[in-house]
Amino acid sequence: MVRTPSESTEAKALVRWLRRQPGLKYSKLAQETVTTPEAAAKNRAEGVVRGVPDYLIVHKHSHRVLFVELKRTKSGVVSAHQLEWLAALGSKGRVAYGYQDARSIIEQWRKRCDNRTVQKR
Repeated sequence: MVRTPSESTEAKALVRWLRRQPGLKYSKLAQETVTTPEAAAKNRAEGVVRGVPDYLIVHKHSHRVLFVELKRTKSGVVSAHQLEWLAALGSKGRVAYGYQDARSIIEQWRKRCDNRTVQKR
C-alpha cells in the first residue's frame, strides 16, 4: 500500500523546487510554531491569527503576489479560518493539494505574471 506523503514532505518538495525558480521570491508564513501557552499568548498579542495561508510568493518583475495553502494530496482539509482568509484574498489565494498541484498553480500564475509584464513594456 502506498502511503500519502505528509504535508511536511510535500512542503519540502515545494521549497526545493521554489529555490530553483529565478524571478520568484517566497516565504513560508510560520503561523503554527507555538510551543507553550505563553508563546501562543505572545503571538496573539503581536497579531498572529489563524488561517493565514502557508506560503507567500512574489513575482519579482511584476510585483504580484500569490498565497498558497498547502494540503496533503489526500485527506487535506481546509479549515474554516483558512476559508475566511482565502475568500478575503480572492484570486491571490489558492489551495494546493500536494507539491505537484502547488507547482502547477504557481507555474500557471507565473505565466500570467510574465505575460502581463511583457505587455507593459
